[in-house]
Amino acid sequence: FFFNDTATTEIYTEQIVGSVRCVQETDLVEIMKSATLGYNNTGDIGASTNFDNLEDNNQTATNVKTHINLVNGIIEYTNSDLVDYKRQVEEFRQELNVMKTRILANNEEIFNVMTPPIDALFRDLKAKISEQKVENEKIQTQITELKREKSQIQQLII
Repeated sequence: FFFNDTATTEIYTEQIVGSVRCVQETDLVEIMKSATLGYNNTGDIGASTNFDNLEDNNQTATNVKTHINLVNGIIEYTNSDLVDYKRQVEEFRQELNVMKTRILANNEEIFNVMTPPIDALFRDLKAKISEQKVENEKIQTQITELKREKSQIQQLII
């Protein structure tokens, strides 16, 4: 966004840089004019200015230099922010590694604490399954014996 008004000695470039930075003693309207002053549609400097008038050429050069200095300042602030962001990224990576280490340690502790009771329960389950199989075989044998006795009784009755 741009204000169409004379700036104070400080221009905040939050939208450009991403954080509040201060550019001192700069007229935003003058900078915007200087960004276009002295350029024609092909991008050549001076094509739209009067080369016969040396004062206009000096003014154009000063405006271009001012614009270049402003852009260089913004680049410096952006690079400073980039360094800060890289530092933050590295801090976040370190925090993630610490969290990952804690999670792995907690998982290992849970595994070590829960494995013995689970193993004991599994052994009990296997023992109960074996007991149930033996009991099922006994009951099946009794059922078979009862069926045989029933058939013998029916033979005697007939």
